[in-house]
Amino acid sequence: KWWIQTGADQKKTISAAGVDEKTRYLIAAYLGIDTENDKEIKLPEITPADSAALQQLKEMKVIIRPLTSKSNLLEADLVMVQNAGPSQMVRILEKLSAVKEQLYRLDASNCTLNNEAIKIIASFTHLSKLEIQGNNLTDDVIQPLSILQELVVLNAGQNMFTDKSMAIFKKLASLKKINLWQNRVTEDGLKEFRSQLPGVVIDL
Repeated sequence: KWWIQTGADQKKTISAAGVDEKTRYLIAAYLGIDTENDKEIKLPEITPADSAALQQLKEMKVIIRPLTSKSNLLEADLVMVQNAGPSQMVRILEKLSAVKEQLYRLDASNCTLNNEAIKIIASFTHLSKLEIQGNNLTDDVIQPLSILQELVVLNAGQNMFTDKSMAIFKKLASLKKINLWQNRVTEDGLKEFRSQLPGVVIDL
């Protein structure tokens, strides 16, 4: 909404737009950027992704775009391939691996993710924001994601996670926010998680 109201300038960076503190915070939260210790939003510097790989992903109907006009970091959205079967989804994620060094945000909501798909996503170690909502995932498949030490925001709503998965989420060293709406986590599980990671916001 802010982007549209300011003219939808695709070449204007967050800094150049001169946004107020509240808007800057909201944009940072969307990107999964920590703003507590710095007044300026700073994105990691990375080399550009392979252009051929990007074109192939677009041909596979993966929505992939840069975070800002001056950043090589990418965000990918799988909304156009949600109806792909599990094996096809694995192939798509394997192709996405070609840009994993640049991949900063991934939306894989409602994508029939299976064990193999989760293992591939776990290899995207620079992810700051991950959305895996609505995949009917269980405790048994989530273990590989514990390696995502740069993950700040995790949307894990509408799955079948129990207190057992909370032990995995505790290992995400950079986590600041997690959505656990419509899961099977108990009040005791949430209480223990909050006691150990009081700085993490839990949405239910």
